[in-house]
This record gives sequence, C-alpha cells and structure tokens, in this order.
Amino acid sequence: RIDAGALAALHNAGITHCDIKPDNVLVLYDSMGWPPRVKVIDFGVARFAEEAPSENTIAGTPCYMAPEQWRGQPQSKSDVYALGCTLYFLLAGHCPFPDGTISQRLIDHQSREPKRLEQIRPEIKASLGDIVRKMLAKRPDDRYQSAAELSQALVDWGQSDTSNASRTEA
Repeated sequence: RIDAGALAALHNAGITHCDIKPDNVLVLYDSMGWPPRVKVIDFGVARFAEEAPSENTIAGTPCYMAPEQWRGQPQSKSDVYALGCTLYFLLAGHCPFPDGTISQRLIDHQSREPKRLEQIRPEIKASLGDIVRKMLAKRPDDRYQSAAELSQALVDWGQSDTSNASRTEA
C-alpha cells in the first residue's frame, strides 16, 4: 500500500516540511516485515503554517523544490510537489530535472514538464504516472489540494491496481 499519511499528519499539525526528498524519508521494517513504517526526518527548514515566509530566503533541495518554493513562498502543496519529485526519483532513478546548474533547475521547475515516467520505465502504469504528474503540477491549485487527498488517490490506485492484477491472473 502506498499512501502519503506521514505527510498528511505533518500538515494536520500545521507543519510544512519544506525539504521532502529521498534522504529525508526513512522506511522502517519491524520483525513482522510488512507493512513498513515510514518516518519523515530532518525538520531543519520546516515551518509552521502561520509563519510568514522569510524575505529573500529560499530553503530546500533544488531537485525537489516546488516552483513557489523557489520564490520563497512554501506551502503544504509545496511538500506535495516535493513528494512527487521523490516518487519520480524512486521510479525513474533520478529526479525530474537532474541536469544543469541550479539556475537551470529553477527554470525547469518553473516551466518544463519532466519526461513521462512511462517513457523512462515502460512497466510503470500510466495511471501511476498521472498521479505523479498531478503532484508535479506547476501551479499549486492544479496539484492535490492536500496530502490527505493525495494519500487517498494513492490508496485508490493501489486497490485498483491490485484488483486489476487479480482479474488478469484469474
């Protein structure tokens, strides 16, 4: 099961992480093995929702930063974008815009669409690629409106994918 429950819990507590990336997501297995527990770590640049953005301060990791975060205006939907970049990395083996200078990455995050996951890895279902593309929408209002909404989309996708696989095998 894939979901965004850890991110939803942060946002429900009024916290925007501002640096979601593979290095800040731990997957822990206990003696039972499954399901693993996911922990989000490194709150060094996190902020509370009611905090005003610091003027002229950009914090985060360039490969995973949302367009509005590059402008110093992070919000919870910026974390959804960063989680989309993280999922893209996990599926493609590299972040959406892996090449170029930091300035070029800024431009890419603002204006370019990353290569479709299904083109990089044909075994990835288009329906999962659609979810990641929505997470990576340039405008925050075009993304999932909350981590909880994203989490439900991922759970629904996982259940749909499982039932489709079962029907195919039958």
